[in-house]
Amino acid sequence: MARISLKELVRRLQALKGRTMVTGHSLPDADAVASAVVLSQLLPRSEARTIGHPRSSAHRALDKLGLGVPRPVPDSLRDFDNVVLVDVSNAQLLGDFAAALA
Repeated sequence: MARISLKELVRRLQALKGRTMVTGHSLPDADAVASAVVLSQLLPRSEARTIGHPRSSAHRALDKLGLGVPRPVPDSLRDFDNVVLVDVSNAQLLGDFAAALA
């Protein structure tokens, strides 16, 4: 994948059409969950979801920030037009969810 500038990344994310789900890896720790929550607040028509149950550190961090814990990813992605992944460096970190994206 080619590298792009942060400015270009923001432009592309803001240009997404339809509903967007933002999620992190299948071991939802504080940085993955918080990243998904914050990015979903910046993108139009988006919501954060988690793959699996967030770790207790994620719950504590979100509570301190006054943010709710996202719901789990749905069984079907038909309600979403886009999926944005945060804090994911390879497909193995997506667990069984990787098959839904294929």
